Amino acid sequence: MELKQLESYVAVVEYGSFTKAAEKLFISQPTISTHIQMLEMELHTKLLDRHTKRMEVTRKGEELYECASEMLAMRDRLLKSWDEEEKKTIHLGASTIPSTYVLPRLLSEYKKLYPEVQFIIHQGDSQQVIDGILSDAFQVGFIGMEESVEEVTCQPCFSDRIVLITPNTMRYTSMHNEFLKKHDTGILRDILKSDGFITREGGSGSKRYADRVLSELGLKEENLTICARLNDSESIKNMVMEGLGVALVSENAIKNCCEEGMLQVFEIPFEAAKRTLNMVYRKKNIFRPYEEIFVDYVAEHYQV
Repeated sequence: MELKQLESYVAVVEYGSFTKAAEKLFISQPTISTHIQMLEMELHTKLLDRHTKRMEVTRKGEELYECASEMLAMRDRLLKSWDEEEKKTIHLGASTIPSTYVLPRLLSEYKKLYPEVQFIIHQGDSQQVIDGILSDAFQVGFIGMEESVEEVTCQPCFSDRIVLITPNTMRYTSMHNEFLKKHDTGILRDILKSDGFITREGGSGSKRYADRVLSELGLKEENLTICARLNDSESIKNMVMEGLGVALVSENAIKNCCEEGMLQVFEIPFEAAKRTLNMVYRKKNIFRPYEEIFVDYVAEHYQV
């Protein structure tokens, strides 16, 4: 049994035709037929029932298809892994805040020291990054929440906190000045209850901490007027600037806007608003040498 025979067989099953399989694999139809015949002879079983107008896969043929598909996928993953090892490619998973506001500087600094290393960034929310780590889609991840999954190491690397942002209007400027004088969290509660609220989707680390802030203020999402849900911090900022509503967001996401006076930013005086951005990886993971160097670099240079 050879891999090229299995490739032919899988293609015939997937395309339902010897002719289409031959076209996809760039080989002749007689070659496809020979590969199938050799498999049936070696396995002493019929894999395909050929009728005048259609072709059916036998029960044992279905079993072979499942096994052959996995074998070919394993081969492809192995070849890809070897290729990436030669190129020193590191796959990183990253949630919205780390990928947008942390990794650009981190990777730029790292590339100055190790210019031969390449990065492929897989973006998703924090839960999707954890899922990717557990499924070995990538070796290292950066997320916006602390995770207590037994198989995963969660290492704090960056400080962050949740802040309330509003449009920079006279009304909010007045409320912000009053908040700075009195430190009255009731002002935050009034803003959140009276204005439209823009929030993140579930699975987001920022949303998890925003929910904690709401709880500290004696609020729940059902007490608010939700006007939009989305997973892009830049879009949330733009919506707030345009007056659609207010939002609880990462402080890392609004630094430039603060400097340019485009938003009013209310700092929240609760411990619940503080968080860390974390590097995550499998506890028993065996890193390639260049991956281990990267993990050690982050651990050494970015400590909370």
